[in-house]
Amino acid sequence: VSSVTTSSPSGAYAKFNSNGILQWHKSFTKDTTTYWRKLHNVKVLPNGNIVMAGAISESSNTRGLTYAVINSSGTIQYSFCKYVGSDTVANSMVVDSSSNIYTVMSPLRGSSYDGALYKHNSSLTEQFNVSITEGTPTGGTFIFGVELDSSGNIYMSGQARYSGAGYTTYGFGAFVAKADSSGNLQWSGWANAAVGSSSAPAVFQDLVVSSAGNVYGIGYSNNISGDGYASSGTYYALLVKYNSSGTYQHQRYWKSGG
Repeated sequence: VSSVTTSSPSGAYAKFNSNGILQWHKSFTKDTTTYWRKLHNVKVLPNGNIVMAGAISESSNTRGLTYAVINSSGTIQYSFCKYVGSDTVANSMVVDSSSNIYTVMSPLRGSSYDGALYKHNSSLTEQFNVSITEGTPTGGTFIFGVELDSSGNIYMSGQARYSGAGYTTYGFGAFVAKADSSGNLQWSGWANAAVGSSSAPAVFQDLVVSSAGNVYGIGYSNNISGDGYASSGTYYALLVKYNSSGTYQHQRYWKSGG
């Protein structure tokens, strides 16, 4: 999935066979009220259809979510758009065994970015939406990754502005969070030494959940303390493990060249 590069782009999608040979390509065109449409995520549903998600703009500054479900021939079966907040983009998407679709984003609502989690069924009917606000609300919450476990629990990773508990005052800290299958928040965990500031953030860009329920957040920070790493303005790759209850286990850092 991508977007057709024009002054007002439309979403674009294509199918290739196992040898990389193009089978078809199509556009998810903008309509007369749409400034542009862009596709960012694609997943194959267990029922054989394909879901795509991205962003749509009705003006140069107003963004909303856009979804489409297509069949294996690329024909659109269902589609819809919804305004959630300014700067809305489908950051990540995951599907379950029943073809339900979970999407995370970070819309600007008023003066603050709030994390948001949406669930839709295979016909794109909304099942629920919840706001995820971590740490200090000032500055907002950004969610970049989403995963499911075998019980249908939902795990999210990202970045939020936070103070206290060893973090730089109003710095941006990396966090993971768990919600149940209805979207109710169960726990959240912050990277133990990945402190950040507005100019030196820590962030989890993605995560993975093991069969034992352990959660691993991956991302980066350029303001590391502890574990023998000095704060030097260098970006460090970051890996943090939590157990199934959200309790911090350990973390590892890497920097370029060592």
